[in-house]
Amino acid sequence: MIHKFSELKEEILSLPQIVRFGVVGIFGVLSGWITYEIIYWINPFVEFKATVSLTLAWILGVPRQHALHRWLTFTFPTSYWNSLWKAYLSYSSGAIASISVNLWIVEGIGVHHRLGWLFSTICGVGFNYIGLRFFAFATSDEVEPE
Repeated sequence: MIHKFSELKEEILSLPQIVRFGVVGIFGVLSGWITYEIIYWINPFVEFKATVSLTLAWILGVPRQHALHRWLTFTFPTSYWNSLWKAYLSYSSGAIASISVNLWIVEGIGVHHRLGWLFSTICGVGFNYIGLRFFAFATSDEVEPE
């Protein structure tokens, strides 16, 4: 079983970084959507329910995505804690954009909360890549370990 994971990781690492980001991102979006749906379902708030659920799902999703990007996307062995706090800062720009769009689309315009989740997630992805690539994992492709 461990050998299979090793082969899968090697296969993924042979892809260009932007493709690896996309592969990890697709997994993150799917798991984030599931997390969001669970939180939305159990969330007792009536007012701003979608935006509160999105915010909580984001807080829970950052450590998961950081670990996956650290393992599969940005391969330089940076300090875990140093890159984690930088990942939170990086994801914050995407979160601010995403949560603002969600609030505007769902609460302001009245779009269904699932479409609001989709549009706001797409909005935050670009911010996330830029922040991770150039801040949280800034040295990841400049110098590969031997």
